[in-house]
Amino acid sequence: MYQHIIDKLRSIQSRSKGDLLRQAIDALEQLQQELKDERYRHDRYRDFEVAEAEQLRQMRIERDMLAKKLREVEERQNESLA
Repeated sequence: MYQHIIDKLRSIQSRSKGDLLRQAIDALEQLQQELKDERYRHDRYRDFEVAEAEQLRQMRIERDMLAKKLREVEERQNESLA
């Protein structure tokens, strides 16, 4: 998109410098907004990844605790059978 604006600005020779500068400023402001929007999306995605990793960590802890309890129950059952 910006290449189109740049090409258009370069091809116009009869415009005043003020008009060209205003168009360039508009393009820069638009680019700034797009970068801000992209940073926001990136931060939201990163926040989601962090939350997902924490949830996975918690699930692994719970799995390990359940596996330990299961081993303990099995050991008690084996002891009572012996």
